[in-house]
Amino acid sequence: MIALNIPFLPLKHLEYECRLLTLCCKAVSSGFIERTVISTPGISYLRRSSIVFRIASSPISLYPKPPTITIFIEFNGKQKEINLPLEANIVDMKHEELPFFSIIVCTYNRKRKLEKCLTSIFELCYPKDRLEVIVVDGGSTDSTGELVRKRFGTVKFLVETELGLSRARNTGVSNSNGDIIAFTDDDCIVDKQWLRALVSGFRTKNVIGVGGPVYLRYPQLVPDKLLVEGALGLYNFGNKYRRTNKLIGANFAFKKEAFKITSFDTDLGRKGSRLFGLEDLDFCWKLREKGYVLMYVPTALVYHDIDASRVNLWYILKRAVYEGYSLSIFRMKSRKWFLKLIGSHFINSAVILVRFIRKRTLRLFYKWLTETSALLFLILLRLHHENRFS
Repeated sequence: MIALNIPFLPLKHLEYECRLLTLCCKAVSSGFIERTVISTPGISYLRRSSIVFRIASSPISLYPKPPTITIFIEFNGKQKEINLPLEANIVDMKHEELPFFSIIVCTYNRKRKLEKCLTSIFELCYPKDRLEVIVVDGGSTDSTGELVRKRFGTVKFLVETELGLSRARNTGVSNSNGDIIAFTDDDCIVDKQWLRALVSGFRTKNVIGVGGPVYLRYPQLVPDKLLVEGALGLYNFGNKYRRTNKLIGANFAFKKEAFKITSFDTDLGRKGSRLFGLEDLDFCWKLREKGYVLMYVPTALVYHDIDASRVNLWYILKRAVYEGYSLSIFRMKSRKWFLKLIGSHFINSAVILVRFIRKRTLRLFYKWLTETSALLFLILLRLHHENRFS
């Protein structure tokens, strides 16, 4: 018996049906199976005499590892197990129907990680004449530009003299030609089917932005007690296609028209060693205010190659304080009544503190520190604003 255990994902999506049909066709061409049958999610049987090919759906967690296929081969009472990664979406579109992508990567003094990132981009299973790659350098001093021009000659290399991730992204957008503009970070590795998976998300009506999960590239390097998703730039919203309120900057894409509506807020986003953030949350929020839809696609996989210097308590706590400051700026721009903002943060902080006292996990402490920092910075920003105009 040969059994394939796949994640519990909707087989109605064309890409998964194509993937299963591809597997079956390989089995047919090998002479194992003459007739194939694909039915609804659950169990399907493909028979030839006494040989059974079974496809079984079973729940699986997507974190911290991506989906895998487990193949059990049984012959003469002996069984062998083979684990293979589940290749992402196969989109049934003609070459000329595929949208033209602009992929923007912002970088600053990380040329070795950037080299790995660009290598993964140029290995994408997507027509090379249907994409362009743009690198925006924030003034690196480690010969990043020389590396890009020498190794990746087709990349459009730009230099942004003013420091800041948001400013660099806006510069990349203004120099892009794509119908869809995708973003990832210079310390990330993209899956070979990344763009095709993103394309599948734009099929839903009124969708303007699509994103996917961000996993650790080397999960074994991060102890469980330090595994705080927000601090380490990770994101996982489950294993189903769904609408979402936010996407993460290391793995999202937007239609060109989104940037006629808004841009990345230069008051937010990382600036050198200052760990400001939430520019991605702010961008998504402004689009949702206009009535647009954001879609989460679980198979649009990106892997974060985290620097070892980040895997420590001090970095995580510092990131929480910066996130709290960024959250206070974001909240101040939401036009909500100030006392209501203060009240909501105070209540959130108190609730999380109670949960932390009970469970004592670093994740809860990170959330509490973020909320408390946001509360304090909101008060300070308000006092500064009143003194400035008094």
